[in-house]
Amino acid sequence: PALSYRQRIVGAAFCFVSGLLMLGSSLLSLTSLLLGSPGPFAVKYTLGNLLSICAIGFLVGWGNMCRLMCSRERRVASLIYLLSLCGTLLAVLRLQSQLLVTFAVLVQLGALAWSGASYLPFGQRTLRLCFKSV
Repeated sequence: PALSYRQRIVGAAFCFVSGLLMLGSSLLSLTSLLLGSPGPFAVKYTLGNLLSICAIGFLVGWGNMCRLMCSRERRVASLIYLLSLCGTLLAVLRLQSQLLVTFAVLVQLGALAWSGASYLPFGQRTLRLCFKSV
């Protein structure tokens, strides 16, 4: 069903604030990550990212967001990002492997940067140049 403008704003605000709170609380779990227990950080960080995605969905509409994410220049980055979100939760909740959790979080960060850069003019090209120089 179609949402009214007010419902979209309320939904987006709720998801955005909840996502920020989750991301903020993941920073409080950073010490556990550094001490070799990445689970608490990874769950909070991933849920914060999922809530942020939901906020965008409320604002631009779910169909429009899916079309944007599936466009030619964003398709691979979006797929890797969504798979890394699922992979992080799978590694934490089911496999309980610290190495896989750490790897999934790193892939998630990289995919988020690459996907975000696709929305900026010359963003992915600039990232490629930065990585080549390193």
